[in-house]
Amino acid sequence: MKASATGYRDVSFTPEGESREKRGINLYFTANSPDVVGQLADRVWIDEATSLILCDRVRAMDFSKPFPVELVYDYVPGRKRPALLDVKRI
Repeated sequence: MKASATGYRDVSFTPEGESREKRGINLYFTANSPDVVGQLADRVWIDEATSLILCDRVRAMDFSKPFPVELVYDYVPGRKRPALLDVKRI
């Protein structure tokens, strides 16, 4: 999916009923979508426990202004939804 990255936010929380803290980032972006009039604005969760390298790469990007990216998804066995595998700056 081609999009414009607009920012990220570090997040840490403990899910209800669990004792382990989850850490990661929310990556915010805008994109064109046939289902939306105008621009789609959304975010994607990147889990630090499973994607530490991707989290570090996103944190190192310069978000002083939006820039084009390609969000690369793929289906991973055992998951219900496609997983974000990479964020490529275009």
